[in-house]
This record gives sequence, structure tokens and C-alpha cells, in this order.
Amino acid sequence: MDKEIKHRVETIRWAICREHREFPCDIATDCPYEYGQNPDRNVEGMPIISDDSRSCPTYGHACPVFMEDFGFDPEDLEIRATLHCGLLLKRLRRMRETTKNADQILARYEETVAKYPMADYPEYYV
Repeated sequence: MDKEIKHRVETIRWAICREHREFPCDIATDCPYEYGQNPDRNVEGMPIISDDSRSCPTYGHACPVFMEDFGFDPEDLEIRATLHCGLLLKRLRRMRETTKNADQILARYEETVAKYPMADYPEYYV
């Protein structure tokens, strides 16, 4: 990715938040974004930001409840999660590891990359 675009996305759209934020699991004790609770949660679509009060202490990603803070909607999270999982799976394959549904995940990843190229949609790749 172009360094200028990456810097703009990181510094303008994703400024670090240090003020206390309440998570949905603070109220309900169960995370509504856990695999078992909500399989369409797409938590992988949220950015990982160090020292940000919106970051989940368990998973590290910013909690999806704060998606609007980042200018995302559920469709954006699905795109970002597909890209994240596809890249992760490609790394695993290079290490000769496999996972269930790998071919299906990689096919979806390739379709998403073609539809949302990095040059035109940098916010999905950061």
C-alpha cells in the first residue's frame, strides 16, 4: 500500500481513543461477537489498534460495537474480515498448514480482492 494513503487512513480515520468506552460484554457478561453467539459477527473486520480503549482485551481487535467510529458498516466489516481471513489462510498454506473450507475461503478472498482492489479501497487493507 502507498505509505501516504496508509498514513492518512491511520492518522485521520483511526485516531487512538483513550477515553473509557463501555463494551457490550460489560453489560451482558457474554460477548455478542463470539463465534457461538453470532457467527456473522465479522470481528476480524475491525482494526487492531494498540492502546485504544475500544480494543477488546480478549481478541485485540476494536470491538465491532464501535464500527461507526471507524466509518464502517456491517458490509465493510464483512469485506475487511474476508480480506483478513484470506491473507491469514495464505500465510498458513505457505507454512504447509491447512484448515477446513480453505479452498472456499480463498476463492471468496480472491473475488473480494478483485472487487475491492487495494489501490481504490485502502481502508479495507489497513
